[in-house]
Amino acid sequence: MDKEKYKKSLIIFFINLLKIIFATIIIVVIIVFIIPFIVNLIVETPNPFGLGFINDSNKDTWISFFGSIIGGGATLTGVYITIKKQEKQRKKNLAIQYMPFLTVLLDQEHIHDFPILHKIDFDKEDCDGLYKIKIGNCNNDSSNKKLFPIIINNLGDGECYIKLTSFFHDDCNGVKFEEISDKTIHQFHENWSTVIGRKQSIKINLYVFYDVFEQISGELSLDFRLESYDMFEEIHYDNTLHVNLLVKNVENSNNIEVFINSLSIENKIIEDNE
Repeated sequence: MDKEKYKKSLIIFFINLLKIIFATIIIVVIIVFIIPFIVNLIVETPNPFGLGFINDSNKDTWISFFGSIIGGGATLTGVYITIKKQEKQRKKNLAIQYMPFLTVLLDQEHIHDFPILHKIDFDKEDCDGLYKIKIGNCNNDSSNKKLFPIIINNLGDGECYIKLTSFFHDDCNGVKFEEISDKTIHQFHENWSTVIGRKQSIKINLYVFYDVFEQISGELSLDFRLESYDMFEEIHYDNTLHVNLLVKNVENSNNIEVFINSLSIENKIIEDNE
């Protein structure tokens, strides 16, 4: 994977280098060949209406005049390009200085089992997003419910504007599951977004519905594709959240229990291919 990324970066570098070389050649051709030809044409070609003001006596003056205009224009263009490049580099440096950096952890103290009849509602004072799934063949109204509070921290020096773009999973280990959708803006799914302030955090409440008497076991990997950008909208990041659930039988019991086996979040820069 690293070799592929290196090869891709190298290709992009050479493409940009070729663009610069091509643009430089075009500019040199225009300045050296085309502009002198046009100036000479203006100076040497008589006005067909007999109203021309360039004659042999002031020809050199007009050539100097056109030359100074062209030289001044080229200088101003160079200054403008330099300023724009410096401004772009300044924004990039600030974006790096104030880049967000995300970490994730499980709030162990607030993992909680709820009774079957407990109703789950969104509380904006308690969390920033809500995600509910049921595993196995359980029924929503007669299931055990377990809360896993997931804390996402922004350790960077700038604000983090983050959104959820897609969700995917790997249930190849035989754990059947289904999302429980409320179709609200608070649901941790596509179109969910928020802002994580500097040195602040958000909380996502993950609820798992399951039947303790169902005979299932295995692992379920949930991946939430989060993307973010800094306060300057200069650099975009892939902050995919990986949640690995473990379903297993409790010792000396036929009952099953659900655990979060692993939890991680990425901080990859999304490269611009342009």
